[in-house]
Amino acid sequence: MVWLYCAVLYDAILVVAMAILEDYPIEKALLVLLALNPIDAIRVALLLHSDASALMGITGAALRGFFGSERSLVVIALVVSGWIGYPLLRGERIFRRRDF
Repeated sequence: MVWLYCAVLYDAILVVAMAILEDYPIEKALLVLLALNPIDAIRVALLLHSDASALMGITGAALRGFFGSERSLVVIALVVSGWIGYPLLRGERIFRRRDF
């Protein structure tokens, strides 16, 4: 429940920030914020590659420029791999040091 609450809160903060700052070029900052949350990165990539980006309005149009290309799939795969790989490698290193 905590994870769900935090995910919904994070999305709500992003939506409010996009609504408030709609007159400013925030696409690059939005890409960084999407990379900080792998669930959002995967969700946006799936929506844009399934042609459901028309339902996302102006945000979908802005993100389609980057996420609509094949290069974006590589970037998303690298971000998600980092989110999965770093904890695994870090955990393995900690467990190897531990003396059970």
